Amino acid sequence: MENRHEWWSNVATEYDDEMARIDGIIGDADGLGEQAARLRTLIGTLDLCQHRSAHRVECIIEVIGAVDPETGTVDSTTPAPCDGRSRRQALAQVCELWVKQTPLAQAQAAQPGYADDVAEIYARLGEFSPLKAWQVERLQLKIADYGFSDVVQSYAEGGTPAESAEGPCRWELENRLLEAFTAIGGGAGVAQDDVQCRLRYGHVREQMLDTAAALDAFAWQQPAGAGWVHAALGVYSPLKAWLAASLARTIRSQLA
Repeated sequence: MENRHEWWSNVATEYDDEMARIDGIIGDADGLGEQAARLRTLIGTLDLCQHRSAHRVECIIEVIGAVDPETGTVDSTTPAPCDGRSRRQALAQVCELWVKQTPLAQAQAAQPGYADDVAEIYARLGEFSPLKAWQVERLQLKIADYGFSDVVQSYAEGGTPAESAEGPCRWELENRLLEAFTAIGGGAGVAQDDVQCRLRYGHVREQMLDTAAALDAFAWQQPAGAGWVHAALGVYSPLKAWLAASLARTIRSQLA
């Protein structure tokens, strides 16, 4: 398939034996369905230095998990624990905490898994005011309306990762939310031009490396724990294994 090497364009090396081994999982790529090819193309455009890249990785993993092992097509549903619902609930609660004028440290303690998000949202919103609180409450009501289904439906229907018939996919929603928080705060927070690659933070690198290791374990059918990656990927199939291994290699290469 002509675009096989192009799928590795975001990996800063020549096409090598490991890439060939990964591509060998599915053999002849010409038999891939359109949805699977589009999903592999999405992996090939991943840039871990982009804002919210960790959540893009999470969303790609969820879509891989929605691939039907029998047909190779993307299903429109996924188990509830893997649909990003917990993150949407956390973001909604951050809004609620800010509206209640909860101090930053207490808000971070209430959402320990999203402490960085809490700090960023608080910084963008700035000082409390009743008008800001009303605007944030309106945003809070919208957060739960979007999630995994938007990504899958858009992708299955041939849209781009940022499109769906009803609204943005999750990572596009989060980018819009950050812009909204900044606007509500009157420009508070970090300007987009000043946002640096967050891979310099040790905990972000460790999280990405752990994710890559879990993807590899799934792809090569190695023993694994009960982590969220394996729960999201679901039942093994060669197509899922190929996509998971491709994503793992992409992550590791960009962290090198």
